[in-house]
Amino acid sequence: SFWVLAFFVALASGCDRAPSVDTAGSTTDSLLAERVDVASHVGQSFEAFVASPGMDRFSLDKLDLAAGEKSRLTQAMAVSKPSRLIRGGGAAALVFTGCAQAGCDAGAAVIAIGGEGETFVGVRDAAGASEFIPDDRMEALLRLNSPTRRWDDPEGAEPPTAPQTP
Repeated sequence: SFWVLAFFVALASGCDRAPSVDTAGSTTDSLLAERVDVASHVGQSFEAFVASPGMDRFSLDKLDLAAGEKSRLTQAMAVSKPSRLIRGGGAAALVFTGCAQAGCDAGAAVIAIGGEGETFVGVRDAAGASEFIPDDRMEALLRLNSPTRRWDDPEGAEPPTAPQTP
């Protein structure tokens, strides 16, 4: 049939092309390079988390965000809560949430970081709900732990616990 022939021609024409290689590495690749002990950062602010050794790779300046996205995220995270740990399906994530100065109805932000460095960043504000850095696994975990099953409402997370002292 014509469509079968067209499929094989298209397949064969792509075989002589070398895959493109990003020599600088993508943000996702560099974030996944190192595991994150998410449980050890429970109860921290996002600022304290990114100031921790090795965690600066998650700072807003190092995440792959456009200027407008970074601005919306900063505004929607103006009043932030300490991080929480959520779990489900064998995964765990450290979740940072915040609201705009005018309240959560004006804007809310979620940053979720998994133990493998997976990162989800989303904002809900007057411009709508936007996933700036989507991650299917982190989004599913946020939805699973949300009483409303929405990523932008992850309040089903465990409450912060006091850090363990040796």
